[in-house]
Amino acid sequence: MTIVDTKPKAMPRTERPVPPDTSSLLPHIQLRDAKATLSAVVDGAIRGEPSIITRHGKPEAVVVSFEEWQRLSTVPSFARLLMSAPAEVAEISERSPAPLRDLDI
Repeated sequence: MTIVDTKPKAMPRTERPVPPDTSSLLPHIQLRDAKATLSAVVDGAIRGEPSIITRHGKPEAVVVSFEEWQRLSTVPSFARLLMSAPAEVAEISERSPAPLRDLDI
């Protein structure tokens, strides 16, 4: 009798899951094919058609235009957005110390 562990394994911190709906819409190109047709892959990225580069069937990189990379890399964090809000400290209401709901622990 074989016991199979179906519990999902934790991903290392360096890996981020790719949403399946996003990756399924992009063309997947094997690394060796991307190397052979790099100019065409870059031209596609410039036209707004990013590509996922795979190695042994595993997604390893995404080729996007430099313009798109700049746009994505300058997206502010949620904390920066909050800090840049025009509200003054006096305009922010005090938080009620009352609990939001009853908890049965």
